[in-house]
Amino acid sequence: MVELTGRSLLPYLGAASRRSGQLWKQAGLAVGLLVVAVALVGCSAVVQQGKDVEVTRAQFVKFWAFTVESGILKCLNATERRKGEAILDVNGVTYALNETAEKAGHSPIDVIIAPHPSVEGTKINYHKFIELAEEECF
Repeated sequence: MVELTGRSLLPYLGAASRRSGQLWKQAGLAVGLLVVAVALVGCSAVVQQGKDVEVTRAQFVKFWAFTVESGILKCLNATERRKGEAILDVNGVTYALNETAEKAGHSPIDVIIAPHPSVEGTKINYHKFIELAEEECF
């Protein structure tokens, strides 16, 4: 055992070793977090949540809010922390049903909302379709 002026170096070496071990743990945690962050950023693919819900004029009769005959309600890219993109897919064109979908660049839904038959200058309420699409987000 090495002694310096009558005292052992073991207590000092033990403390240094503990600090070194803590530094390695912190470095390992930092590297792990970096790997997770890079993986999340790198995942820019569209991820669909839930199932496709086909909706048609025949199903909803007088509550049908669109100028098209049918479409598919979907939810894209939902996470635990981010509301998904609620969309209506009509022959490959995706229309935004919520703000998240608008921000993601989907087409505005207003262009296919039918005019209200009895209230001039207004359009038919389509909120039920938003609810149906957003149910697929969770």
